[in-house]
Amino acid sequence: MATVYLIRHGQASFGTADYDRLSNLGILQARLVGEYLAEDGRRSFAMFSGGLRRQVDTATHALASYGDSLGVTVSTSFNEFSANDVLRAFLPLVMQQDTKIAAAEATFQQDQRLYGRALGAAMALWKDSLDAPLAESWIAFRTRVTEGLNAALHGRGKDDAVAVFTSGGVIAMIVGEILSLSSDKVIALTGQIHNASISELWSGRSGLSLVSFNSNSHLRSGRQRELITRW
Repeated sequence: MATVYLIRHGQASFGTADYDRLSNLGILQARLVGEYLAEDGRRSFAMFSGGLRRQVDTATHALASYGDSLGVTVSTSFNEFSANDVLRAFLPLVMQQDTKIAAAEATFQQDQRLYGRALGAAMALWKDSLDAPLAESWIAFRTRVTEGLNAALHGRGKDDAVAVFTSGGVIAMIVGEILSLSSDKVIALTGQIHNASISELWSGRSGLSLVSFNSNSHLRSGRQRELITRW
């Protein structure tokens, strides 16, 4: 059966004007992912990435460490949902319901804990909304992601491996589909996925199965804990 590695992008630049840019730590994390993939030894390895800068750059740095001339297929199917759009649509209601976020006002976007709390609450409203002024609904996001993965796996053989460089929401959605999780649990998973972590799937005749989730052993071995990040 084919093996799929779902890889979250390296640490981006939270709290700056350009979140989509990898930090120096994120670049190092990406390179360690490449070293890990090089140890796999597969004869046929296909690389995919979402189209966001942090996703593409993670793939680029990983491939540099991988040490092969493999190219990366960029597919917007693996783009993260727009957190800015979700917050823009639902933050006023979230602030009515959460006094801490309301008290923080605009500064909550500089606080990782408060930002995660606000985004999770906004996502919970997004998943149930049928008429919010958003470019993409929760259902459309789920469909885009699952169809993109199916396309990436089309025609793969049992000895093939596929690496997908993407984001936490995409990984959580795929894992949720495999395990038949509720939307609320998918949202909870989204906030738990580490930068440059690897979730492994097997793809066979009976469909997809989850082998491991959110693994960061390739970042821990002989290195400092500072490489384990979520933002």
